[in-house]
Amino acid sequence: MRLLAEETLSDQEWLEETRIKIDEGIASLERGERIGGETFVNQLLTQLKQAKEA
Repeated sequence: MRLLAEETLSDQEWLEETRIKIDEGIASLERGERIGGETFVNQLLTQLKQAKEA
């Protein structure tokens, strides 16, 4: 069982990592770098599968 402080830290780390990824995605779009919806979904499914296996 995780302690509340550990859970809060983990949540804060996830939130910061997510914010960074969003900022990177916005910057990429502003540069005109885009991928198709199917490619995005396939990449997301691959990442979810890898996370589940870890």
